[in-house]
Amino acid sequence: MISDSERDIIILRRLLKYCRDVKMLMEQFGENYKQFSDNTAYQYSVSMAVFQAGELSNHLSDEFKQNHPDIPWNVIRGMRNLFAHQYYEMNIKVIWKTALEDIPSLAEFCEKVLADHNKK
Repeated sequence: MISDSERDIIILRRLLKYCRDVKMLMEQFGENYKQFSDNTAYQYSVSMAVFQAGELSNHLSDEFKQNHPDIPWNVIRGMRNLFAHQYYEMNIKVIWKTALEDIPSLAEFCEKVLADHNKK
């Protein structure tokens, strides 16, 4: 059985993968809201990555989340819940803002924690 801290590292690697997927999608389709709003495939792809990030964040240990209160874990999880339970009400402007502003910050956080972990 793996420890909570080992599980947290595995989850952070997966979180980082989804953050990188969003970045790749934005590079592929363009960092342009009009392109995003006009392309359902682009919207669904980014939405799924954001959904997965929210799902994964819920599996981080309570201790890890408490040790990193600067990350809005409840908001990340809340986005996942909106996708899962109220998708028909999702606002693509909110999804775009999340992809453009919040996902890069989450990626940077994951990269830092993983780099620190690798130094040990």
